[in-house]
Amino acid sequence: LPMPIPVNGAGDMTAAIFLASFLATKDVKTSLEQTASKVFRIFEQTLLLGRRELALIQGQDSLLLNEIEFEAQWLE
Repeated sequence: LPMPIPVNGAGDMTAAIFLASFLATKDVKTSLEQTASKVFRIFEQTLLLGRRELALIQGQDSLLLNEIEFEAQWLE
């Protein structure tokens, strides 16, 4: 997504989502896929609102979804 305004807290949010997912699934691939999908949805919401702060409250429902929008692939 083209983010015209640098957002605050993206790294912390990404780490927290990955940790929560990994603790729940114990699977790196699934955790990466869920993390990418959830971060993308929060970025979409933030972009729609045109805010510098992540739209965590407005996008909190998307954090509860475990829908996979991105598939992780092993690199050789």
